[in-house]
Amino acid sequence: MKSKQLIVASTILVMKITALQVLFLAVSAFSLSAKDSLAQNILEKRITLNVKNESVQQVITLIKQQTNVDFHFSASSIKAQRKMTCNVTNKTLLDFFNEELSIINIGYRIVNDQVVLFHNNKENEFDPNNSKIVKELGVTVADIEISGYVYDEKGVPLQGVTIREKGAQSATSTNEKGFFRLKVKSANAILSISSVGYTPQEVVASSEKALIIALAATPNSLQDVIVVGYGTQKKINNTGAISTITTKELVQSPVANISNSLVGRLPGLFATQGGGEPGNDASRIRIRGAGTFSGNTDPLVLVD
Repeated sequence: MKSKQLIVASTILVMKITALQVLFLAVSAFSLSAKDSLAQNILEKRITLNVKNESVQQVITLIKQQTNVDFHFSASSIKAQRKMTCNVTNKTLLDFFNEELSIINIGYRIVNDQVVLFHNNKENEFDPNNSKIVKELGVTVADIEISGYVYDEKGVPLQGVTIREKGAQSATSTNEKGFFRLKVKSANAILSISSVGYTPQEVVASSEKALIIALAATPNSLQDVIVVGYGTQKKINNTGAISTITTKELVQSPVANISNSLVGRLPGLFATQGGGEPGNDASRIRIRGAGTFSGNTDPLVLVD
């Protein structure tokens, strides 16, 4: 019976995660399709030019006037003052870029509904993540949006999980459905996922699909059995203050009496050492200080 229940639960979990993956793949595909559609609309705009020995910069100005498209470029990089001649009628920007500008080694990229021109070689090709080039061109590159779900090992959505971009200030947390959305600076950003009671993870961001993250519970000591007074109790049920010290720590101090080695190693413990003469070198131990509420500062010592 239990095995059947486990199989059913596992099947439901797989179905849930698969459905979420399909949903977010569809959303991601729609987002990518929208971006492609925007770029396609720009490249399908048509121009008519008849220029002779005009500067590249002047030609770009004429194109901008006809299309209302913003152009960004480094004048020194594309040598905007050099002369060019062209005669085109009702030609798309795509054809103009590929036929006229490519001849003079000028490449293009569509970034945030703007056309970025650059000197067409691999060394100087425009990179949206290269802050130096972005600053030079004056183009504002939008942050990349990352989204996904966070579950526990049983497939239950986790709320309040912190998702932070490593090395940056951007951070967010999951909602009651385990969903999160975060804007990062790079498509290859490292995301740090953490939550109390779970083992932290680091994953590589992806702007093309939703992230499905499963956090494992952190092994803890709440089920440990501890000695309290004359009995034992689970730590999770104990309301008192428990401090522990091991023999490995005690032997690190070269003292004549073991009571002296407790000083400074247990919180809330105070000790006054005796005169040091033979038989009087032990410390008087108090807990919680001389001003404790009960007035009795002597500890109960149990020797196993």
